[in-house]
Amino acid sequence: MATFYIIYSKSTDLYYSGSCLDFETRTKEYNNHTYNISFTARANDWNLFYKVDHIDYKTARAIEAHVKNTTTT
Repeated sequence: MATFYIIYSKSTDLYYSGSCLDFETRTKEYNNHTYNISFTARANDWNLFYKVDHIDYKTARAIEAHVKNTTTT
């Protein structure tokens, strides 16, 4: 089962939405800069803002795509 999530960084005042199969590991990767050229690399204080658990991966990816295509910066 997968997770759709929105995380927030207070230091940058930014939100990020994503989907994954292991939310706990993914959050640690963001805060440890595992992906050092990604959007999330600009902060190390990402915290959960919103999460939908126990959905199939295809649905989680569809929600993520919808959110990213309908929001503006």
